[in-house]
Amino acid sequence: FLPEWLELRKQIYYERPAVLAALREWEDQIRRTGSPTHALCVRAGENYRKRAAEINARIDLHNIRCPGIMFELARFREDVTPNRLG
Repeated sequence: FLPEWLELRKQIYYERPAVLAALREWEDQIRRTGSPTHALCVRAGENYRKRAAEINARIDLHNIRCPGIMFELARFREDVTPNRLG
């Protein structure tokens, strides 16, 4: 049995790669289509933001529950736009 914050940390550890993959997919779609407003890019961006918001909710809960600031985790940026990518 682990404290709640450690269980959350473990979940976050396993979910991070999916969020990073969604961001890479968004960047790849922009490169492939040449336009950040292309439908595939918009969809990929929405997918990244959705995944980032979901994991950020768990990160926020983890950071509230963990015993000290030194154990807090960094959040994913939800405000990233294609202009700031690559």
